[in-house]
Amino acid sequence: MVRAPQCYEEIGDLGTNNRMTEAQRDARHGFATLWRRTRLALQDRGWDHHSGSIHQLYVTCGDSQQLEWAWIAPGKGVLRIRLTFRDATSHRAGVARVGSTTLERVPQMRPRDVKVRRASGVETVAEVRISMEELFSDCNTAEQMEERLAGTLLGVLDAAG
Repeated sequence: MVRAPQCYEEIGDLGTNNRMTEAQRDARHGFATLWRRTRLALQDRGWDHHSGSIHQLYVTCGDSQQLEWAWIAPGKGVLRIRLTFRDATSHRAGVARVGSTTLERVPQMRPRDVKVRRASGVETVAEVRISMEELFSDCNTAEQMEERLAGTLLGVLDAAG
């Protein structure tokens, strides 16, 4: 049975690729249970979402005028959030807004541009990296972790536009 982590130390090794151990697969399934509150909030906003590689989350940003979609991937102690904007102007404005946003347990986000390969070619997206240790350091239950994860992700998406 999959058990949700109760604190940062219980997250475990999420692995780095598709060739993972059974323990890494279990850790990914455990982390995936922490998306429950986030998924409900995204659904309430009318945004589509689906899983990727067990513990990752893809979000299609519905009626957002600037943000097209986001990819969220926890791993190696860091929560990566990649933001794909509708155009270059939206990208510049969204990166500036995210960079000036302060969230609980995330005093300052520093988005950076990264190049990713897509079927249509190489594309520049904004990436925010958040330390999971800092994010979850005072959490003692899965419910607290769910709440912190949802608040952080939704805060980044709201700031992005």
